[in-house]
Amino acid sequence: MAVFASHRRTLLRPLAVTAAACIVAAAVSCSSGASKSTPPVGNETPQKPEFTQVTTAMFVDQSAFPNSSAMEFTAPTISNDPQGTTDPVDPPECGPIYWGPPFSQIGFVNWSTMRSDGESTNNEGREIKLFLALAAERPDLRALLGKCGTVRYQGVTSITVAPLPLPGLPSWADSSRITTPGVAGAAAGIVGLYRGLFVSLTFTQLPGGDISPNDTDALVKLFNDQVTKLEAM
Repeated sequence: MAVFASHRRTLLRPLAVTAAACIVAAAVSCSSGASKSTPPVGNETPQKPEFTQVTTAMFVDQSAFPNSSAMEFTAPTISNDPQGTTDPVDPPECGPIYWGPPFSQIGFVNWSTMRSDGESTNNEGREIKLFLALAAERPDLRALLGKCGTVRYQGVTSITVAPLPLPGLPSWADSSRITTPGVAGAAAGIVGLYRGLFVSLTFTQLPGGDISPNDTDALVKLFNDQVTKLEAM
């Protein structure tokens, strides 16, 4: 993804990935002998008040992702700019799948072994972005994921979104793999709406191929740890 200096590209696409690294192999292995994290209790309808702002204190810290010491970490960055206008996609109703739902405030943290321009020095690397956005609208993401199997961007790039079963997530969260023909990378995402927040976790890997069970387990744990922190607030 783009650096935060171009935050309208970086922040407006929590589910999308750049053309340089946005294919997920058709066969993604999701089973592992490693222990799975327990879904946070937020998989039930939350009783606490909804959030009205995004703050740096909401985010998990650097150590939340395994072996994070080997990755460049971007501390929480908050943008108070509204989403504004986004480029259309086809079909139009699939916009929230590509751009994320409209928001009034958004923040993110980032773990990466890639350069800040989104590319690795040796065409290898991983990048994890964790977004929290104050949702101005609340589309039915699960229904859209069922309807928006293929999204065309600018009439040229076809992006295929398919379910990616990841055991251990809250019941309100959905995980997907995103494929773009002809692009040699791998990508996956976990999204959900919780107490007024759009919670999104994206994973990009260069080169492509299967995403390892260790990585999928780590992504589930990171998402659940973030939700657990929100539940305590």
